[in-house]
Amino acid sequence: MRLFIAVMFDEETKDKISQAITDIRAYSSAGDFTPRQKLHITVLFLGETNEDKLQAIINALDGIKEKPFHIKLSAIGNFCMGNKGELYYLAAEESRALKAIHNYLRKKLCEKGFSPGNKNFKPHVTLCRRLVLNEPMKTLLMKSRYDITYKVTSINLMKSERINGCVQYCCVYSKKL
Repeated sequence: MRLFIAVMFDEETKDKISQAITDIRAYSSAGDFTPRQKLHITVLFLGETNEDKLQAIINALDGIKEKPFHIKLSAIGNFCMGNKGELYYLAAEESRALKAIHNYLRKKLCEKGFSPGNKNFKPHVTLCRRLVLNEPMKTLLMKSRYDITYKVTSINLMKSERINGCVQYCCVYSKKL
C-alpha cells in the first residue's frame, strides 16, 4: 500500500485553499488542479509499504508529544518536477511544531528501516501540477497572498489507492495532538 503522513484540513480551510486554486485558474490555460478532497500538507512520504510495517508507523505516530498548534498558509510558490513540469503550491510559514514532528517521525521511521522522503522538508499544499500560465509567474506571485490559519489537532497516516481509475485518499490512523 502507498502511504504518507499528513496534516488534513477541515471543510472551512479547504474552502479557503480552494479560493487560491480558483485564483490560479484565472491566470492559466491548463493544469492538473488538486481536487478539494485531496488538499493536505505531506509531513512524510513513505511510498509503497508492506502491511506488516503498519504497526511501526502507528507506534511512531503515537510517540508524537506536540500539542495542537497553528500553521499559516500565505504565499504561492513553485518548483520544477523535472520532465513532469512545475508544481505550484501554497506555502506554509515556518512552524517549529510541524518541523519537530517531521524530524521526529523521520528519525523514528529510519530507525525501523524505512527510507522516507522529504529530506528537505518544505511544508506546502499542492495546488496544481503542469500549470500553463497566461501571464508570467512573477506577476501571479506578486498578486497572490493569502492569510489562512489552521489549527492542527491531529497528524494522519493516509493511504493513497487507485479505485476505478481514480486516486483516492483514506485515513488509516489519526494521532490526536
